[in-house]
Amino acid sequence: MSQEQFDVEQSKEIETTEILKENNIIKDHKGYDAEGTRELYDKFASKFKYIDALVEDKALVQFDNGRYGFIDNKGNRVSEEECLDAGSYSESKVNIQLDTGNWVFIDHDGNVVSDCDYLNARPYSEGKALVQTGKNKWVFIDHDGKIVSKEYQYAYSYSEGKALVKTGKNKWVFIDHKGDIVSKEECLDAGSYSEGKVNIQLDTGNWIFIDHDGNAVSDYDYLDARPYSEGKALVKLHNNKYVFIDHDGNVISKEYLYAESYNKGKARIQFGNGRWAFINHDEDIIQFKKKDKI
Repeated sequence: MSQEQFDVEQSKEIETTEILKENNIIKDHKGYDAEGTRELYDKFASKFKYIDALVEDKALVQFDNGRYGFIDNKGNRVSEEECLDAGSYSESKVNIQLDTGNWVFIDHDGNVVSDCDYLNARPYSEGKALVQTGKNKWVFIDHDGKIVSKEYQYAYSYSEGKALVKTGKNKWVFIDHKGDIVSKEECLDAGSYSEGKVNIQLDTGNWIFIDHDGNAVSDYDYLDARPYSEGKALVKLHNNKYVFIDHDGNVISKEYLYAESYNKGKARIQFGNGRWAFINHDEDIIQFKKKDKI
């Protein structure tokens, strides 16, 4: 096998083992069962077109007909009902899309627990779910389905007690669980709070970090910035290279052509020559053993 062929095979091994078997859950799921997800994939991958992360002992699967449903941690279907799309279970409920195109919430037995359907819906987080009731009209509901917020042009789910919402001025602010604005200023865009900080985009187009009081905690601004994960944040410098910084804003890594945030002790990075690798927190390249069959 040539070096080029080996690099391709190793790349496939990394992507299959670390992305497919982890089901691309790095950005989309909280509280997933990594080992359970892996076991589901190993046992039932051939039976479904797609298997998502195992969360609250349920995993979203796609059938051969392109429709979706849920299975439990033993591979049994939760319900014979199928849907057009769905989120993942959170706080004992999950948002699913009906054949009408609208969304409802169901419980772990597959029973609909919504009093009405919505144009769109997001999973529950910190006791509230974000739902769309009309064009550019988003609100938060509680577990009884009661609307507990004002209407917003758009919004994101709560994280660390705060939610990012879009105001009528086409700008973004953070609100607390009372609906009070807790941002000192509006911003063009923002991430979600993580490890006590959040990345926000200024009117200049650059990014900084602020704390829960809305105070800037960055000594510099960046071309791009991602939320903190495992004590480090990924930022893009003005030379268009990516580095990791710590909570004091110190650069603690080499510069990379591109990178992704740390998850479970690993980060995917791209070198200047275009090749990819996974690194650990010491920036050592993680070697993956090749398998005959995945």
